[in-house]
This record gives sequence, C-alpha cells and structure tokens, in this order.
Amino acid sequence: MLTNFLQKIANTWGKISPREQRLAAAVAVLAVLLTLIMLARGAYEHIAELDNRVLQLQDNILTYHRQIALKKSVDAQFARVAAQHSSRWTEAEIHDRLRAEIYRLAQVEPPPLDETGTPVKTTSESGNLVDIPTLQTGTLNDSGEGYREYKISVNIPDVSLEPLLKFLERLQASPQSLRLDLVDITRDHLLTKGAVKIELTRTIVDGSEEPLEIPQGSTLPPRIDLEEIPLREWRAEGGEIEELPGDSPDQPRGITLAAEQPGALLYFKDIFSSESAYDLFLEASISGKASIAIENLNGQTKLPGAEPARGDGKPYKYHIEFSVPDTGTSTVALRTPVITTEAPDTHITVYSLLLKKRSQ
Repeated sequence: MLTNFLQKIANTWGKISPREQRLAAAVAVLAVLLTLIMLARGAYEHIAELDNRVLQLQDNILTYHRQIALKKSVDAQFARVAAQHSSRWTEAEIHDRLRAEIYRLAQVEPPPLDETGTPVKTTSESGNLVDIPTLQTGTLNDSGEGYREYKISVNIPDVSLEPLLKFLERLQASPQSLRLDLVDITRDHLLTKGAVKIELTRTIVDGSEEPLEIPQGSTLPPRIDLEEIPLREWRAEGGEIEELPGDSPDQPRGITLAAEQPGALLYFKDIFSSESAYDLFLEASISGKASIAIENLNGQTKLPGAEPARGDGKPYKYHIEFSVPDTGTSTVALRTPVITTEAPDTHITVYSLLLKKRSQ
C-alpha cells in the first residue's frame, strides 16, 4: 500500500511542470519550517513554565524558612513575656518584681533582663532618667477569670517633659504587661519642671505552672524584621532617627538616620549568652561611607566580623557571624549591630534585622 502511494506521488510529480514543482517544493519547505517553529515555540514556552515553577518553589522554600524563623521568634518572645507571669506569685512577690522593673526603667540606661525577666543587675552607672523617691505598696485584685491586676501609684516630684515621656514609653513597652491608667502632671507656669503622679496597673496571667524555656536557636529576646523591632528599641548618636511608615511599595517600612556629624551611630541593643555563636542578618541601604560591626555597649570593644557597608544608597543584605566572649557572666549585652558613619551627610535606612543563635 505504501509503495502504491509513493508511486502515485511520483506519477503526479512527473506530470506537473518544472515551475509547479518548484512551487510545490517551496510550499513543502515552508510547511516544514512552520512545523519546526511551532515545535520550538512550544518547547520554549514549556521551559519558561518550568523555570517559573522552579522560581516559585524557591520562593516557597524561602517563605517557609522565614516562617520557621518567625515561629522560633514568636515562641521565644512568648516565653520571654510568659516568664513575667505565674499563678504561684504572692502579692509581695508581684510588688517586688514590679518595683524592680520601675526602678530599672527609671535609669538612663536600663540594665538588661536575663532569661527569666529579672534584671542582670539592679543599678547602673548611667544615673537616673527620673527620680522616684519611694514606692508605696499597691493593691492586688483577683478577677476570677484567669488573671490578676496589681495597681500602684508612682510619684515623681521633679521632672521635665522629655525624660518623663521616655519613661512612660518604657513603661508601656515593658514585658511585665503594664498599663497606664492615669498620668497627672502638675507644673507651675514659671517653671520647666513639674510633679507627676502615675497610676499603673500590672496584669498577671495565670499561666502554666511549668517553667517556659526560650527555644534553642533564638537570642534573648529574639527579633525578626522591623514589625518586631519598634523604633524605641533603636538608639542613635549624632543624629535623630525617624520611622518610615511603609505606605508605598517604593518605600518599605523601616527606620532612617541622617548623620549630623562624623562618627554618628545607629545601633540596636540585645542580650546574648556568653561563649555562644550567632548569625546576624541585616537589610539596609546606606548613602555614604559607613561600617557595620558588633561591639559592647560602651563601644570600646568590637567583636571580629565587622565589614564596610556599601554606600551607594541601594538596599543590601548583610550577614555577620560573631561569637560572644566569656565575660564571667551568663549573659552579655551588645550593640547588634552598630552602624558607624564617617561623614555628616551619610543616610542610613534599616529595613529588617534577624538574629539567630547557632546550635552547639
């Protein structure tokens, strides 16, 4: 049958003129080319679809990795706050803990907290932000619904507005779940300072009787991206920091510092376990010369791993590996990181920060 079919084609081909043969050959060649183009186009689209799928899977992996890191951060942050609550505490214990927290926050540089939420030390050499002569015993009310409220009055006889606002901000950010019920300021119109009465309520939730531990792989307290790192937890020297609300895709949420003098600093303080290794992941854009490092609170000792920042104003991701030295204490407070400028016209914008403890 195939032989007969080919014979018919040969007979037909012999009957047509040379001009018709050339036209038929051209049509056949064009048909073959069109077929090859269609096949190539289909293969290209299939490969492009596979590439898009690979990119999507990579994005999913990164998203899942971020969610896992966020889960550790949330668990550790919950453990940090839960350490400030217990059903076993008596009224005297609640008062003593609240009293220690108020006096801690009243200092210019509040001492850090350890894993249990207890101040590493009760005093610092920085002096007082506000002076609180005495604290009277408060009253404890049991709601009968799984939580208790301890109310106390704080009297500050002589304070100016700026340190008072900073002290109130610290009270609201305290891990002890504090609520400001009343702030009564009395000031003579001829004076810049006045007396303040603050009525404060601490809520103590009746949680688990088992002690909560901060998960391995997280710092104390763990942080991830700027939603977890409020503006008040960053510090600046040599310039004022401002918060970027992130209202548009072109301007994501972050904090920015415009250096007003050489050597201006933007840093974040955190607490770390001694003799432990950590990874720091920072996303920031810097316009001008600057360096990124890890150092102690007084800035006299820098840990190995510092690197120069890219000063073209574009956002970059930085990764610094560092190890906390043995200082004779269980925890160490560090600036993590500290970004130091070299010129007064340098601009720094931080978008995200992630600190992770390495498994031993």
